[in-house]
Amino acid sequence: MMKKLIIIVIVLFIVACSANKKPVMTLITNGGNNNYLSLLEKGALASAEDNNIILNFVTFDEEANFEVQKNILKNEIEKMPDIIALSPIEGDYSEEIENIKNKGIEFVVFNSKLDIKDSNNSVVSVYIDNASISYLVAQKMFDVLKYRIEDFSKRKKAKIGILQYNHSTEANTFSAKFIESFNNLSDSDTNFNTKGKYEIEIRIPKVDDISNAQIDANYFKDNGFVGMYCTSQKMVEAAIESYSDIDIDYAAKDNKKVIICGVDFGAIQMDAIKSGIVYGSVIKNPYLMGYFVVEMGVFKFAGDVVLDNTMGVVWYDKNNIDSKEISALLY
Repeated sequence: MMKKLIIIVIVLFIVACSANKKPVMTLITNGGNNNYLSLLEKGALASAEDNNIILNFVTFDEEANFEVQKNILKNEIEKMPDIIALSPIEGDYSEEIENIKNKGIEFVVFNSKLDIKDSNNSVVSVYIDNASISYLVAQKMFDVLKYRIEDFSKRKKAKIGILQYNHSTEANTFSAKFIESFNNLSDSDTNFNTKGKYEIEIRIPKVDDISNAQIDANYFKDNGFVGMYCTSQKMVEAAIESYSDIDIDYAAKDNKKVIICGVDFGAIQMDAIKSGIVYGSVIKNPYLMGYFVVEMGVFKFAGDVVLDNTMGVVWYDKNNIDSKEISALLY
């Protein structure tokens, strides 16, 4: 009887210890040490504290190096954390995902260009919706250009340019969604007659760098384009370089300022927004990204049903760039 009692006490002690054990989560991302990752980490750590888990960060400097990331993922799987969150880059992770599933580890994908799913469709993604980025840019550009576009005609159309950083699917999506959104805004606007009075041209640099992009930015400048959508930080800086030698009230053949819109941030771009060269840009919120990646992993570990989650984006221009809300995102 005493032996049975001792065994029951030991079992209850083990169960109690297991119940009190904090879940362990490993977050793997590429890109090395930068401000984006710093804010992502702050959000993830805040979420880890709120959700009472142990969080381990694994980052590396070899940006866009698939083999390095794949080897790191394999090593972390063998450590058997309860949850793994991965920001994957180009490549095939099917073998690792199957291994994760077989070991009973919960898996969250975030900030990814890849559509990663397993056979049970149990991989959850937290991602930036590129469509929402381009829609927001289209909305802001249309609102400021519709007055001017109305003065053009179907024979002499206003020209709007897209400076697309490369030929990738992601880059094509930025451009396609901008064009679709701009056209929808024009079609649905009953106050301004803009339909058929503009054309949108995409130019892609031979090489994804500022010097090559500047050739295309100069093309837009020299041919009287009234608006320009720059789909990456490099494209924005190329446009800034092209327009830096002119007065900020430079005319696109009609004595009105060219509207340059971009994405992301940086000292050069922020200065250009404050001075008026760039009209405004869209930024992501890495703090919230980090927070929700951890939270979704915890929900999955608890057995909750979790669906993919898209992260919002924020517009900033010279009117709100110094606000507390925007300053916090301009890491």
